[in-house]
Amino acid sequence: AALGEGGAASNAGAAAASKDPPRRKWSSGAEFTIACIGYAVGLGNFWRFPALCFNNGGGAFLVPYTLTLLLIGMPIFLLELGMGQKFQIGGAELWKRVHPSLGGLGVASITATAIVAVYYNVVVCWALWYFFRSFAWDGVLPWAESRGGALQFWEVDTLHCRPAQNLSSAAPETCAWGAGTTWPQEPGIARPGPLVWPLVGCLALGWVLV
Repeated sequence: AALGEGGAASNAGAAAASKDPPRRKWSSGAEFTIACIGYAVGLGNFWRFPALCFNNGGGAFLVPYTLTLLLIGMPIFLLELGMGQKFQIGGAELWKRVHPSLGGLGVASITATAIVAVYYNVVVCWALWYFFRSFAWDGVLPWAESRGGALQFWEVDTLHCRPAQNLSSAAPETCAWGAGTTWPQEPGIARPGPLVWPLVGCLALGWVLV
């Protein structure tokens, strides 16, 4: 009877596994390596990481960063890769396969990824906007000092939240929230201000690319 139950359980597991849709495989080890690099290296490595180093001790910041990378970051990264290679299913279903009580971990990871994607794509939108505007026909960047600098390019030429003449003062007002903004009304969650359509287009392109 025990053998019969074990055989039935194995057959049920095989039947469940056979229901999984076929997954595409990596064509080579190099393709897998490049995909892992693209997954692990992002805009934050070039934009956020240098700022964190500068604000937290310069080279001394690399000591706790390296320890955290070796003790936490790399093990979790390898765990994720290993579980993905073994189960080859989505995150929501993967943890249920490990144990039914762990199903919430998959939902939590997807939720966290969605939240990160919202602000990350805004940063990508900014990068795309500056990239497109860097193709200056006259050879002078729109945010060059001869044209008023980065403040004028962003707040006057892009957001249109302040007249250009205000920038000539020694301490110009800023469009930042709670810092002397010149918007008709103080921006906030209830009053986000008008849409800047070039940025809307860059944001849509960022969502497509990411």
